[in-house]
Amino acid sequence: MARPLRIQYPGAVYHVMNRGAVRQKIFLDEGDYQFFINLLEDTFKKWRVELYAYCLMGNHYHLCFKTPEAKLSRIMRHINGLYTQHFNRAHGRDGPLFRGRYKAMVIEEEDYLHQVVRYIHLNPVDAGISEMPEDYPWSSHKIFLSKKNIRWFSKEKIMEWFEGPQSFHEFVLEGNDSTLNALYKRKRWPVILGGESFIENIRLASDKPSKEHVRAEKQFIRPSLEKVLTAVANEFGVTITQIIQGRRGQTNLSRKVALWILKEHGDYTHEQLARTFALGSGKTVGWACKEVKGKMDIKLTFKNRIKKIQNQISQPET
Repeated sequence: MARPLRIQYPGAVYHVMNRGAVRQKIFLDEGDYQFFINLLEDTFKKWRVELYAYCLMGNHYHLCFKTPEAKLSRIMRHINGLYTQHFNRAHGRDGPLFRGRYKAMVIEEEDYLHQVVRYIHLNPVDAGISEMPEDYPWSSHKIFLSKKNIRWFSKEKIMEWFEGPQSFHEFVLEGNDSTLNALYKRKRWPVILGGESFIENIRLASDKPSKEHVRAEKQFIRPSLEKVLTAVANEFGVTITQIIQGRRGQTNLSRKVALWILKEHGDYTHEQLARTFALGSGKTVGWACKEVKGKMDIKLTFKNRIKKIQNQISQPET
């Protein structure tokens, strides 16, 4: 089974959610909730993580935090592992507690962080567990309403958007943005929540996806079609129209190069590229890509031209 794409880089902000296996409860009593909160405190002190929000529900939890180092996987392994050990000891059970694959979405701070915090705090209200977010004891909403600061919790970043606790509270009570709500209802979250320039910069800063990663997630951070076509057109001295349309019976190396780069770096399928370039079938795309790969293997100058294009499409948009 394809594993989720983990985008990790210093200063990344995440919304993380994990659920009990087969939706079983992961918090059975007050001791479980308190252990998890204590675990958050210890974990975030250990890795100097900035915790922006949390909400512990019966069968799942939500966290929002920033990592000063690229250690998301290590942090979550620590949290899930230690909590599972506690839960199994406390309730006389063994085996996995969580479904195994936590969801993690990178967030653009400027436009989305405060909205994600609101979404997390409204979870108990939306689930019908609590009438008001401040009434639910196992979320961080009450921390924002208090004038006291908690050393291991970072509310200052969120409060920059608001005049004070009451202003923040009113923002939460306004309810979630409909677009964001629709996003969270998807079976599979996007790996990034942000604008195009943010996504482009993340693509450069993070680890490259492997063949094991889900296709939809790789496509989410691929270079744009326009960016690839522009880079190929500049290198070969042709227009984008000439690349896209081509002419029957005429060799068009730039067209084949564009197909290969889009296949390799954009994770497009042969069928998708065939439709975009008005080709007869996906097999035609496959033949073109094979020709480019073969030419790269035997001609260093040609390979260097491809590398030049690859370097161009890996630069952030300005």
